[in-house]
Amino acid sequence: LEKQLQDDERAALNMENSLKNELRKHIKAAAGEEKMLRGRLASKEEADAKTEKGLKAELDSTKTSAVKEKAELESQLDQAKSSAAEEQTRLRGKISADEQTTSDLQEKLSKETQEANNTKARLEKQLQDDERAALNMENSLKNELRKHIKAAAGEEKMLRGRLAS
Repeated sequence: LEKQLQDDERAALNMENSLKNELRKHIKAAAGEEKMLRGRLASKEEADAKTEKGLKAELDSTKTSAVKEKAELESQLDQAKSSAAEEQTRLRGKISADEQTTSDLQEKLSKETQEANNTKARLEKQLQDDERAALNMENSLKNELRKHIKAAAGEEKMLRGRLAS
């Protein structure tokens, strides 16, 4: 019985160590996945920031071009009063197109910013879900370990009782 008790204690200790090792693996895997997701989120945010900066620069450049061109066209319009009706229609069409381009770029920037924000929110939620799942798995493994330890203690107590009698 003493040998059986020693064997059972050794088996319980081995099981406990095995469960601890399994728990460590899961915690390490969850940490690795969290690190990967954080890296992906940071990369996405950096890429989105660069895209937004580039679009803003393009928008500013287009606005500047549109303003300069408008001033130039209005000056030409004043100089060409003799053919004002035809020339004025053409030039205003050009200005309108530049303003539409500016408007289109602003709309595009707004959409891409919204997409970036949505992606960021989705990745943050995924990260929270993964962290929650890792915590749940850790707690589950701890509970399972407690059950095995408790069962081993009960079996040890029974064996000690049998040994005593």
